[in-house]
Amino acid sequence: MRPGGRLVRRGYLVVLCLSFAVGIVYSASGLSSHVLIGGWGVGTLAVPVLAVFAQDDSLLTAPRLAPWVAVENISAAVGRLGPLPLLPVLAMPWMRRGELGGAR
Repeated sequence: MRPGGRLVRRGYLVVLCLSFAVGIVYSASGLSSHVLIGGWGVGTLAVPVLAVFAQDDSLLTAPRLAPWVAVENISAAVGRLGPLPLLPVLAMPWMRRGELGGAR
């Protein structure tokens, strides 16, 4: 394995471990209940996911793997925007009952 690949794996592992610990503390402290809905699982998993997205570019650029930054950014954008067309379909049951938008 190339040294750059090992560095990237270690970087992701460190970021995931630390952010998972921070996510547990964030959820256990009760702060997540003011920001996120869904209980423990959402707060505990949201912090590592956001940390990996924030760390991606620097982890790939440091070992001179910069061409992969564009691939990662495009795949992350597709992953975020891909489910967007499903939003109206998923929100339809609440819209029929009048629970969205404050209409009662």
